[in-house]
Amino acid sequence: MFAVSGWTTGSTRRGWQVSTEPRSEYLTVEEVADLFRVSISALYTQRYRNEPPGVLGRKVGRRLLWKRSELDAWWTSQQERVGS
Repeated sequence: MFAVSGWTTGSTRRGWQVSTEPRSEYLTVEEVADLFRVSISALYTQRYRNEPPGVLGRKVGRRLLWKRSELDAWWTSQQERVGS
């Protein structure tokens, strides 16, 4: 099964790419930064200041991972706030 992913690391250009890998439920710091088009240091700063989406990340061993469903829910709530 093919999955469309805009968060493929190591790509030479930004944009959507077709990947044969299934979509992971967890995103890395690089993938989240690319998704929201912010720098990696901005995510770490938001985490330090206890601000989303940075604060939504969880430490797993040495890695910092974000659950895709939590990011989607946060983004939806932000759009609803702006729309009302």
